[in-house]
Amino acid sequence: MKRNDWDQLIDEIRAQETTFATLCVIWRDIQYDNECLASHNRHKEAMSLWFTIGTDVSKLERAVREAQDQKGRIDLLKWLCNIDHTELYNSARHKHIDGTSEWLINRRKIFKEWEKSIALKSFLWLHGKAGSGKSILSSSVIKHLQDQHKRNAASVLAYFYFSFSDSQKQKVDGMLSSLIKQISARRPHIPQAIQSLGEYKHGGGRPDTETLIEALIASMQGFSAVYIIIDALDECPMINDERKKLLNSLHHILKAAPDSLHMFCTSRKEVDIDKAIRPFLSMPWAEEIDLSYQIGVLNNDIAQYIDSILADADYDTWPKSIKEETKSVLMEKADGMFQYIRCQFENLQKLSSADAVRKALQDLPSGLDLTYNRMLQNIDEAFKPPVIASLKWLACSIEPLKIGLLAEIFVLPSTPNDGFEEISPLFSPVDVLKYFPGLIVVQGGNAWETRGERRKDLHV
Repeated sequence: MKRNDWDQLIDEIRAQETTFATLCVIWRDIQYDNECLASHNRHKEAMSLWFTIGTDVSKLERAVREAQDQKGRIDLLKWLCNIDHTELYNSARHKHIDGTSEWLINRRKIFKEWEKSIALKSFLWLHGKAGSGKSILSSSVIKHLQDQHKRNAASVLAYFYFSFSDSQKQKVDGMLSSLIKQISARRPHIPQAIQSLGEYKHGGGRPDTETLIEALIASMQGFSAVYIIIDALDECPMINDERKKLLNSLHHILKAAPDSLHMFCTSRKEVDIDKAIRPFLSMPWAEEIDLSYQIGVLNNDIAQYIDSILADADYDTWPKSIKEETKSVLMEKADGMFQYIRCQFENLQKLSSADAVRKALQDLPSGLDLTYNRMLQNIDEAFKPPVIASLKWLACSIEPLKIGLLAEIFVLPSTPNDGFEEISPLFSPVDVLKYFPGLIVVQGGNAWETRGERRKDLHV
């Protein structure tokens, strides 16, 4: 190879080296830019993650505070009232027969106007004699309102059942506390008037009636509709002016409550209740329903009630003609009282011939008082002393009796001459019920003793 050829080759190599060196610089710059971009992206991602963590931490802190506030709220409401307001409602719903109560819920203009009133608060008083199904009707009103408003956060329902049988359900302050608790549970935040009740909690005391009324009024604020159902005003006792306090409290509530309040009360038409409520009824937003004038619709419900009983397996062997005859006679005697019908079936279900059923139907007592007297008279003479003694315990007990305790009471000596040496326990506490036909029934977790117009609640 000639010298010129070598020189040319060397120049080409040097040119290639220069080009390569230039490419290396460009590649290094590209890599640097990519690394810078990646680093920037990592920084942005880290900062974004940091802000997210900061936000999550803030949310976590807020959630913790809200949980603490919620726990404080739950503790306050639990301290305020520990009464189970659903117990008697659930019992009434268990006794309800499909198709009954519709005359009130769906076909009474007065009820619809009470429910739908917007411009003014509304008050409806339903009254009738013992055994006419008032508590069943109030349970139907509650169920109707639950179904109508369960998805409406702007409305709220609260209810309370007074009861002869439970001392907790005989106090006005217990009623007010229960209503406050139920309404407050539907609020996103508790009003200051209710939070202030915590001062009583921390001080070891209880709020007075006036303070509870103010708290109840405060709890109603902000709702477009507040429905309050109070059943059996007459079962609030007159002892220590408790019922007078109840009626005065209703007056103050209706006077001070917002126009969103709709109150529904049931009771017997006793003189003091009628005297206290009568002034309300002169207001444009108040009405009454007297069950003594609703015999027609009550008889329709009673007919369905009788049909439901006769459809039970206990009456499968009864001919259709005997069932129809039984229904006809009971309808004539019922006088609008469901309780009367229930008591008669306590005896009728034991009969298994047409002659026996017809004889029993011809000899039916008139009214509940004579019905209960006959039930007592029909108790086996050998067991009358322990039955009467046990009924006295039930009638005078301050707290509800457990069925096991009743069984122990039943076998105690019933006269001073009886010794304790011969006491023999029953085979099972439940066996005690057979000695009280028609006087004690077990329903759900409870048993009721009915004497005249009173009931005794037994927790089992």
